[in-house]
Amino acid sequence: MESGLSLPRGARLTHTLQSPWEIASQWVGPREVYPEETPELAAVLTSLSTARIERADVGYKGTQLKALLVLDGAQKVVFKPKRYNRDYVVEGEPYAGYDRHNAEVAAFHLDRILGFRRAPLVVGRYVNLRTEIKPVATDQLLSTFLMQSEYLPSTFTSLSLHMYTLSKRWVFSVL
Repeated sequence: MESGLSLPRGARLTHTLQSPWEIASQWVGPREVYPEETPELAAVLTSLSTARIERADVGYKGTQLKALLVLDGAQKVVFKPKRYNRDYVVEGEPYAGYDRHNAEVAAFHLDRILGFRRAPLVVGRYVNLRTEIKPVATDQLLSTFLMQSEYLPSTFTSLSLHMYTLSKRWVFSVL
């Protein structure tokens, strides 16, 4: 099992004509999201972190901020923003504050280490809101962006995204 935990960086699918999304969809079963021996896992995760964003829309309901993206190849993913630095301590009740962007990434890898294989595939990814999201955003999502200043065209405020600069870490989960 331990040999399967190491994932090479930048892996690509070279032995198949299938898209990474088709391969990953074949893995899902009633008791697991991906099989124990999965040589293509690294390539699928690389695709999640590098595939071109074709469409961006407002996320579905829930208690935490999220957006729906469609990646190259029509793969839908959910993204969640980085709201805190990793060393920030949220005071108060256990559920005070926002979810941490890296919690799902950690949960995915812990799930792999423990051999459960039930957590959705998740990667961290830097996304440029100005060049990757805004050009492909729906009108509903675009209506949430407001220019801070004409002298700061790379900084936007979103009514639901609060104050974010244009390059932040987002978490992607395969739907």
